[in-house]
Amino acid sequence: MGALSAKVWAYFLGPSGYGILGLEQSLLRIATLFAASGIGTALVRTSAQLVASGEVDAAADRQRAATTLACLLAIFAALIFILFRTGIDRMLFDLQVPRWEMAVIGMALACTVIYDVQLGTLNAHHQVKALAAVSMTGAVLGATLGIALIARWREAGIPFAVLALALANCLAAQWWLQQKSLGISAQTRLPSLRSSAFSPLLRFGAPYAASMLAGTGVQLALPFLVLRMLGPENVGFYRAAALITVTYVGFLLTAMAQDYYPRMVAAGGNRPELARLINEQHRITLLLALPIILGMLALVPHIIPILFTPAFMPAATLLEWQLIGDVFKLSSWTMSFAILAQCGSSVFFWTELSGGVALLLASWVGMKLWGLAGIGIAYLVAYIVYYLIVRYALGREVPLRWSKTNRWVLGWALVAVAVVRILPVTPWAQWRTPIALAIACLFLVPALRIVHQGFRLEPTSA
Repeated sequence: MGALSAKVWAYFLGPSGYGILGLEQSLLRIATLFAASGIGTALVRTSAQLVASGEVDAAADRQRAATTLACLLAIFAALIFILFRTGIDRMLFDLQVPRWEMAVIGMALACTVIYDVQLGTLNAHHQVKALAAVSMTGAVLGATLGIALIARWREAGIPFAVLALALANCLAAQWWLQQKSLGISAQTRLPSLRSSAFSPLLRFGAPYAASMLAGTGVQLALPFLVLRMLGPENVGFYRAAALITVTYVGFLLTAMAQDYYPRMVAAGGNRPELARLINEQHRITLLLALPIILGMLALVPHIIPILFTPAFMPAATLLEWQLIGDVFKLSSWTMSFAILAQCGSSVFFWTELSGGVALLLASWVGMKLWGLAGIGIAYLVAYIVYYLIVRYALGREVPLRWSKTNRWVLGWALVAVAVVRILPVTPWAQWRTPIALAIACLFLVPALRIVHQGFRLEPTSA
C-alpha cells in the first residue's frame, strides 16, 4: 500500500511536491519522538516481563499510566503546533506553505502519540497477529484516503493525507485493543499523576526518546538539510530512494520490534540465551534481506520508473549506495535492539548519538563533494561506523560471538554487493542485471534451506 501510494503521489505531485510531502512526514516523525517521550517502548520494556510472569494487574496499571501520559502529551503537542504554526513553518520549510497546514500536522501528531502507546500495549502482551492486522488495516485505510485526497487537491491535500494515515492507524489499533480486551473502558479509573506506575515509564522513556532523537532523529532531519543544500526537488529524489529501502527494511524492523525485542526483554540476564537469540535474529534477518537487496540492486534502473515516474531517475545512484549500506544497517539493528533490551539507557543513548553524528557529518561532506549521490555514500560510511560502535558496546555486556553461519553470510554478502556495484565500470557492464539476479538466486537457495533446517517456531508463536 505504501508503494501504491508513492506511485500515485509521485504522479500527481512530481519530485518537488513529493519532496514537500516527505518534509511534512519527517516533521511528524521527529515531533512524535519529542511528544511521545518513548512511552510506548517503555511500556513494552516494563510490562513484557510482568505479562510473562502472570502479573496481569501490575501490567494493567502500567498500561493505564501510559494511556494517561499519552493523552496529556498528545493534547500538549497538538496545541504547540496550532499556536506556533507560523514559526514552525518559517524555521523548517521557508516555502510559504499555508498557515493551517501546521495545525493539521499537529492533529496528526496527537493521533500518532496515542497510536504509539496502543502498539506498545499490544506488543507488551505479544499480540503479534493483532499487530500485523493493525498495520495492514491502517495501511489500507490510510493509503486509500491519502490517494483520494492527493488526487483531488494535489499539493493542497498533502497535510490531510498525512492526517488520514495517522488517524487510520489510531482507529485500527483501538479496534483491535477492544477485540483483545486490552482497551481501557470508560468505567476504568485512570491513575493519578502521583501514581508509582508513571515512574518506570518516565525513567526509561525519557532517555530512550533522547537516544532516538540523537540517532533516528538525525535521519529524519536529513530531508531538511537536503532542502537547504540542494533544494526541494532533490528532497523528492532523496525521499523516493529512502521509501524503497524503508519499505522492505520496515518489514524486518517491525518483526524485530514486535517479536525479537519482547523476547530479549523476557530473557533477563541469561547471557548464553541472549547470545543465542542475537545470533538467531541476525541470521534470519540477513537471510531474508540479502536476496531482496541483491535483486533490487540488479533492477534499480527499472524499479524507479515503475514505483514512481521517469522524472525520479536521479534517485537511482543514491538508492544503490543505500542498499549496500543496508547490509550494515540490518546487522547493526540486531545488536542495537539487544542493547536497548539489556544494557543501560546511557549505553543506548551514546551508541545512537555516535551513529547520528556520523550520519550527519558524512551527509554534509557527501553533499558538498558529490551532491545527491553523496548522501548515499554517507549512508554507507555512517552505518559502517555505527556497526563498529554497537558491536563494541554490546560486547562489553554480552559475550557475543557470531556463529559460523553468520560470519559466512555477512562476509559473502559484502563481497556480493561490492561485485554488483562495480560491474558498471567493468567490461561486463551490460551483463550487470543478469549477473546480479544470478547472485541473488544463489543466496536465495541456501537461505531458504538454512531457514527451513535451522529455525523452528514454537507452537505458541505460530
